[in-house]
Amino acid sequence: MVSRIAKRFELDNFARVTDGDKDDARRPDLTFIMSDPTFSGPYVINVVELKSPSLPLSAEHLEQLDEYIFQINEWCEAELSHKVNVRGFLIGAMPDQATTATGQKRLLKEFREQGANATIRIMSIQELLKDAWQVHIEAIKVLESATDEEEDEEEDDGDEAAGLDSGDGPGAPAAAEAANEDAQADPQAAEG
Repeated sequence: MVSRIAKRFELDNFARVTDGDKDDARRPDLTFIMSDPTFSGPYVINVVELKSPSLPLSAEHLEQLDEYIFQINEWCEAELSHKVNVRGFLIGAMPDQATTATGQKRLLKEFREQGANATIRIMSIQELLKDAWQVHIEAIKVLESATDEEEDEEEDDGDEAAGLDSGDGPGAPAAAEAANEDAQADPQAAEG
């Protein structure tokens, strides 16, 4: 399904680089669509538009992505027998907060007002990298924790098999109490 959409809207491998002898001004920096049923569920299409990091994002970029989403939704309604959820990600350089450019100010307003369930998520390249780093670190922590738990279980199994008591088993409190009673009954023996 994703390949059919990409071909219809001239995205991904189907994007035109030139229009005759000149560059195609409509061609985005990088736009691709993806669908991963194991991650976001069936019938979810993500349209990702990655803009040049050397130019600040503006409302025109947001409108371009919104238009892609609108057209993909229309195509899916006409061509598919089931409902599809289309989401967008606009990634690029965020405009300066003090900008006077109207398109950049509009984009900043949309960015501040976007909610968790927004159809389009606007994010800076730095935010994308930070999110990716955080996910990576969390995955490492989970793997390390699982490895530590497995090692602890193996050590406990080995101790039990050898009949060793680490002092923390069910008999440990009684043994400590008996030793304490012996020390109180004969203080000189406890010192020596």
